[in-house]
Amino acid sequence: MINLLCELLELPDPVVSVGSTMWTKNRVAIDRLSRLGALTQSDAVRTIPCPACDEHHYVRVERTEAGTFRAYCPNEGFLPIDPADLTVLQVDFPCLIEALRLAINVLSRPLAQELVPGHLWFLGEQRIKAYRTRFYFGRRLTDLESIERAGAALAAKPATVPALLLTSSPASVLTDQLPKRHAPVFLADACRMTNAGFAVEEAALLAALRADDRVVIGTGGAGYIFSKGFRSGVVGDKNYTFTKKQAAVVEALYEAYASGLHGLHQSEAAAEADSNQRLVQIFRDNKEAYEELIGSDDQGYYWLKL
Repeated sequence: MINLLCELLELPDPVVSVGSTMWTKNRVAIDRLSRLGALTQSDAVRTIPCPACDEHHYVRVERTEAGTFRAYCPNEGFLPIDPADLTVLQVDFPCLIEALRLAINVLSRPLAQELVPGHLWFLGEQRIKAYRTRFYFGRRLTDLESIERAGAALAAKPATVPALLLTSSPASVLTDQLPKRHAPVFLADACRMTNAGFAVEEAALLAALRADDRVVIGTGGAGYIFSKGFRSGVVGDKNYTFTKKQAAVVEALYEAYASGLHGLHQSEAAAEADSNQRLVQIFRDNKEAYEELIGSDDQGYYWLKL
C-alpha cells in the first residue's frame, strides 16, 4: 500500500480515477488509503478510460449546457458519460503531512511548512536515539530544477542538527545532491501503513543518520561527524572537543564501529592513546563526552554510542 502511495505521489497530478488501470489493479489498497484519509474525493472533472473502445486510451470529460457529461472519442465521436464513472480520488496533502508528523511524533512546534510548492515540506523535529533530527517530506524530486530548488530551501536553515528527507522519489538520485548533514530516505523503506495510519521504521531512520547503507566521504553521516584528527565532533545537535589522548581513544572506537566490531577492550583503546590509564581516567576532565558518547560492559569492552 505504501508503494502505491509513492507511485501516486510521483505523478504530476496525484489522482486516480474509477476505471483506470491503477484503480483496477489496486482497488483494495485504494479503499484503505481512502479510509485513512490519504485519498479524498476530487470535484475536478478529468480524463477517464474510453468506455466505447476496446483499445485502451483516455478521453477528456466535459460538462454540457444541460448539466450532463460527455467525452469525445476520435473513433466513436461524442459519448455520454455516467456521473458514477467520474469518481476521482486525489492525494490529500494536508492529511498526509499531519499523518507523517504523527508517525514521527514530532514536537508540536514549529509547525509544518510547505517550502517548495508541490515538492518539499518541513515536518518538524524529533529525537531518534542520540540524534535530534529535523524531518522533511519531498515528492517529484527527480529533475535538476526541482532538486536544486529543494536543496536551496534545505540549505536556508542552519545545519545545527541532522536532517532526514522522507521522499517518494528514488533516494539514490538525491544522495549526493543534498546539503551537508542531510540524508534522503525512501518513504516505503521508512514507513508502513497500518489500520491507524503510518508507522515509522526507526531502524531505517538510524541507518540513514549513521550512513550504514551508503558510502560516505569522511568520518560521519548525517547524524554525526568528526574532524579529521578527532579533536572535535558533532553528534546530533551536541558539539564535543577532545584532548589529544581522548581523540585517539575516540578514533580507535570509531574505527571499531566502522568495521562492524561490537567494541574494543579497554586495554586496546588506551594503547591507541599511548596510555595505561583506564578510559574513565583519560576522560576525567570531559565527563559529559564520556557519559554521552561512550558505552561499556562488565567485560571491559567499550564502544561509541552512535
